[in-house]
Amino acid sequence: MKKFFAFTLSELLITLSVIGVISALTIPTLIKNYQKEAQTVQIRKLALDLVDAADMITTAEAKSRFASTSVFTDDDGIDNFLNQYFRLVRVCDSTDVSSCFFSGNYKTIDGNVYGNKTAASYCNSKAYMLENSATICISIVRANSGPMIDINAAYKPYLKILADTNGPEKPNIGGRDMFTFYLTKDGELRGKAPSAFAGDAEGNLCNTDGVCNNCTSSPNGAYCLNRLLSNNWEMNY
Repeated sequence: MKKFFAFTLSELLITLSVIGVISALTIPTLIKNYQKEAQTVQIRKLALDLVDAADMITTAEAKSRFASTSVFTDDDGIDNFLNQYFRLVRVCDSTDVSSCFFSGNYKTIDGNVYGNKTAASYCNSKAYMLENSATICISIVRANSGPMIDINAAYKPYLKILADTNGPEKPNIGGRDMFTFYLTKDGELRGKAPSAFAGDAEGNLCNTDGVCNNCTSSPNGAYCLNRLLSNNWEMNY
C-alpha cells in the first residue's frame, strides 16, 4: 500500500500566517513606490509638454527667444498659447481659482498642514484645467512692474507655473501632485526661479548662508521639481 504525505492543518495555518506577515510588510511599500512612479510620470509629461509648446510657438512665430513670442507680449498671450497647444476643459478666473484646483489647504510630504495654503494663495492669475486632468496657473515674472517686456533683463522675464497634475483629486500634497516650476526666457525648464541660488547635492535650494529649503516641507512643491531634475526624474524623497 502506498503512503501519501500531506501538510497538516497546523502547518498550513503557519504557512498562511507567514505569507500574511510578509504581504503586510511588503505590499504597502510596493504601492507607495508605484504611486511615486505614477506621480513622476504625470509631472514629467506635463512639464515637458510645456517645454515642447514653448519651442513650437517660438518656431511658429519665427522668434529667436521664447520671451519674444506673443505669450509675453500680448494681453491674451497665455490664453492663446494654451488654447493653441493644449486641450482645455475649463478656465477659472483669478477670483475663482479654487474651482479648478483643490479648494482646501495643500499638505506637505512631511505631514504638516498650514493655514491659507490653498491654490488661490499661490495663484494670482487664471487657472486652466487640461484634458489630462492637470490644472495649471501661469504668471509672467517681469523685470519691472510696467506692461512692457524687457527681454534683455537679467534672468527675466520668465513663466512661473503652479501645477496640480490631477486637479482637485487627492493626494493634494506639495511634491506629490502639486509642483511649482519655471520656463526661462529661452523656454528651458527649471525647478527653481532662474535668479534663485544654487542647490545642494540633492537639489534643494540653498541661500548664500548655506540654509537649504527641502521640498518635503513645501505645500506647493516649490523645490521638488528641482530635485526631480537633479535626480534624473526619480522621486527619491
